[in-house]
Amino acid sequence: VAAVDGTTFTLDAPSGAFRVDVSDLEDNPLDDEGERRIEMGDRVYAWGDLQLAGLDSRLMAEGVVSLSTDEGAANAAAQTSGAETEESAQTG
Repeated sequence: VAAVDGTTFTLDAPSGAFRVDVSDLEDNPLDDEGERRIEMGDRVYAWGDLQLAGLDSRLMAEGVVSLSTDEGAANAAAQTSGAETEESAQTG
């Protein structure tokens, strides 16, 4: 995660940076509520509906998985919109 701004975060990818919008998720991983937090420096996997609109292109997230945090913790938590949060731990 390269940057966090409101209900979006920016990912750096080999093809360039793009924004991920988490506003449709039941548990916003960018706010101060709930268990999951995504912060700058974290490694994540996100999926959803890709909306192409030139410089305003973004992925409307249906789910996000934390692969690791900036501190190197090896935890994973998956969440999908409208479904229960599913959590699992990984060892490094």
